[in-house]
Amino acid sequence: MTFIVLIAVGLTKVISKTLDVPELYVLIATIVFIFGYMMFGGANSMVYTNTVQAIIMLFVAFILLGSGYAYFQDGVSGFIGKLGAVDGKLTQLYNESSFLFRDFFEIFIAQIVIGAAIVCQPHIITKSLLIKDPKGVKSYLIFNFLNLKQGMWLLKQMESFLLM
Repeated sequence: MTFIVLIAVGLTKVISKTLDVPELYVLIATIVFIFGYMMFGGANSMVYTNTVQAIIMLFVAFILLGSGYAYFQDGVSGFIGKLGAVDGKLTQLYNESSFLFRDFFEIFIAQIVIGAAIVCQPHIITKSLLIKDPKGVKSYLIFNFLNLKQGMWLLKQMESFLLM
């Protein structure tokens, strides 16, 4: 329930500021839309929502990649050189004077745990609630864990390829 409230409040804040409309009206419209969408769409609405979300995320990813292309015209080493010219601490692995990137735990462990919790947890739990058989839930969770592990391996391979 907390996740739904956070999403509704976040949408309300962003839409009300963007459209310059009072938050109460935006909140009412958001709640009516969400419950109407789920009530009339049922489980299929989750599939449609995830599909639209994936398409939007791919579109934005290509925009971000395209907008950053100019910074990598000299390659990765050229980009790191430009960062070093701005501030030498930007090219170091750790930055003791930073609020967030002081040590190994803050850079790697906390990022992975929090990222998995924010990105994966709501989707995995929501989808597992749709499974009626307890054995199905177990196999679903094992399958998602293995997919997460495979995704981490793929990211590591991409990183080693990019750093060549």
